[in-house]
This record gives sequence, structure tokens and C-alpha cells, in this order.
Amino acid sequence: MNTKINFGMAMLFLAVTSCSSDELEMVNQGPEITFNTSVSRATETTLSNLEEFYVYGHAEGYETLFIDGLTASKGNTSGYYTLSETKYWPNEIKNIEFWAISGAPKENISINTNGQQIEDFAPKSYTIEDNNSGKDHTDLIVAYTKAQSPNVQLTFHHALSQISVKASTGTTPATAAESNGDENHIVKIKGAWLMNIAGKATVSCDSEDKDDNGYMIWSQGSTPSLYGYEFNEPTTLNHTFRGLLDKDDANSNLMLIPQKLNEWNLSADGTSSNGGAYILLLCRVELKHEGEKHPTGGSDDAVHIEDGYHYHQLFPYSDTYDQYAYGYTCVPLYNQDEQAPEWLKGKKYTYQLNMCGKSSGAGIYPPFEELRGRVPEGKRGPYTYILGTNEAPDKKAGDPVLTKPIDFTVTIDEWEEGDTWNPMIP
Repeated sequence: MNTKINFGMAMLFLAVTSCSSDELEMVNQGPEITFNTSVSRATETTLSNLEEFYVYGHAEGYETLFIDGLTASKGNTSGYYTLSETKYWPNEIKNIEFWAISGAPKENISINTNGQQIEDFAPKSYTIEDNNSGKDHTDLIVAYTKAQSPNVQLTFHHALSQISVKASTGTTPATAAESNGDENHIVKIKGAWLMNIAGKATVSCDSEDKDDNGYMIWSQGSTPSLYGYEFNEPTTLNHTFRGLLDKDDANSNLMLIPQKLNEWNLSADGTSSNGGAYILLLCRVELKHEGEKHPTGGSDDAVHIEDGYHYHQLFPYSDTYDQYAYGYTCVPLYNQDEQAPEWLKGKKYTYQLNMCGKSSGAGIYPPFEELRGRVPEGKRGPYTYILGTNEAPDKKAGDPVLTKPIDFTVTIDEWEEGDTWNPMIP
């Protein structure tokens, strides 16, 4: 192969501007490769916060990669990205295929002249020792194009699914008669997790147009994992849906592998969900009544009197009121009567939990042994976390915590279209 390559003091850079009135300062003019990029349906990663990405290039007729994992980094001058090694477009080459990745460890990227894979991609899961898995989640974006000129157009696509969990206590009643008692419930949440979510998978990105979202196909993930975190302080729900995974400004919305969720199927002995996916909550439920005098028929130890009201502790169940007691409840994400939900790449899924409303309760008891050792239990500062039925021996895994399970709805949002710049390249 007789291919000529121009070498010189030049750089591969990405030049973008934020508006049409900005002027680009061009340096080292010549046949250098430049990029004009956009990010499709961007919410987490945009061109304004994209600091760097890896670039791979296969030139037509080359037996090896022309660019093999060089880093394009944002330069000191606004709008410019420079490669860690200078590159020019080879003479007499008509086509170069480019792949670009941001958000994956370089050691997980496998690339050859036929395409690339991100192998065993694994968003960080939750552990008791390292609370809050979501704070370490990053947006994984991938771009591919076959270019015929040094002005390369790259469009990044989101490779993951974004998951948000929100909760409220029913809806605001128009009249007191419509409240049906849900106005009296006080629900406090101390932690939220997603259980039995595939935690590792491989995504293939090659030159074939596999679908309309960036030449990406995910393998069905394995390694069931737990994602979420324990809040610093509990949050008290009201009639407005509020995010649980962004509590404490923790930046904890989850960026997870696209997948079909496994069906909730509780084992006969109640120790396992058999890999079924569910939302796990650490919470307490109280019932508030007017009057400081507790009606007859119950233990005075089970209520708390304050400011003209008395409060019953409904969950975790106990004969003694303890404001610091919290228990675990869960919400299966689907059962045998529903179609298996699937998370698709580039989509944001919001789960809205309606707790203790007109037709909903506080969830069901989770399979305790499946969670033991994986979530906090016992004393945690002033709080006590109860993983079990405590003093409700007639209850078991799968039973409603109160009288009804939690209602929930799911919304699916496409990520917003990202900004696109069109710089003038001489």
C-alpha cells in the first residue's frame, strides 16, 4: 500500500460556537481533520459540559486503525477540542470511519476495523459502605460516521436509560369529603433503591445501521444489582410528586443499562423475588388525628401527642411509638398480568409512586433474606432500620404493609434535543 500522509505542526480539534455571531480563530490551516458535533436528545451531556471523549478512526484501505483511542479534550479556547496526538487526513483516502465515545472506561472499549464494543459496561451499584451509587453514574454517549472530507460531522447518541423515582401522598382533594382519610397519613422516606436491575452488559457499535439511534445494540445484561441510596435525613411526602433519587442535591438520578425487566415472582418460602425487579423504599407511615386524647381501645404507648394532635405509628408496626423507626417496603415493577417493561436507550423513565392515597397503600413487604446484608439494618445513628415484619408476625414477604399496595404510573420522556453548532471551517 502506497499511501502518503502529510505530517506537520497541526492538531485535530473540535471547533464549535454557542451562537452565529461568535468568530472562530483558525490556526495551522491545512488538511487537518476537524469535527462539527451535536448531541441528540441531550439532558445530562451537552456540548457545553462535554470535557473529553475518545476517538477511533479507520481509513479506507488501512489494515489497522488510523486513530486508535486518542483523547479529544476541551482546550483553553472556548469551542476547541484537541487530540492527544496530532493527525491529518491521509492523501488519496476518500473515506474514513470515525467512532467516538464519552462515559466509558477506555479499558472496556474494544475496537477493530469492523466496529467497536464497550464490553462489560457496569454502572456503579449500591453498597452499604459506599452509599449513593447514582452520584458516580455518567452519561454514556456514542457517535459514528463515515466521512469523505476533513470536516467531520459527529452526532453523539445516548446509550443508557435514565431512571427517576418520584413519590407523593395521593392527590390534593377538592373537598374534605373526597380525601377519604388520606389527608391524615404522614409518609416519610429515608431511602430509595431499584433492586434486581441488570448491572453489566456489552453494547456493540459498528458501521451497520442497526437502528435509528446510533448504531447500538445492547446485550441482555446479567449480574442483578442494587441501585440507589440512603438519605441523610428523611423526606416527608405531600400531594406533589417529588424526586427521591435527587434528595439532598445528591445528583443521583440513575443512568442504567437498557434492558427488559425481570418479572416479580416471589419464592414459595418468601426469601427471594427470583430476580424480579422492584423499587425498594425505607419509610415510616403515621396516622394523624385531631385531639390530644387518645380514644379507648389501644395502648397509649402506640401514639404520640403533640400540639393538639395525636399520631399513630402504622409502619413499621409496633406497640410502641418510635419516631426514629423505619422499615422496608417495596413495589414490584410488573407481575404476570402485565407485559414485561423494557428500558430503551436514550429514554428517561419516571416512576411516580402514589402512597397512601384513596386507592393505594404503602407497598408490600420485600423478600427479607434477599436484602439482608445488602441494605442498612439495625441502628444507624438515632434511627432504627427494621428489615422484617417486626411485631407483625401474621405478615410475611409479599403481604401489603397496610391494607393496599402502592399505585404507580410510569412516564417515558425522550431526552431533549441537544444544541447543534455549525462553525465555518475554511
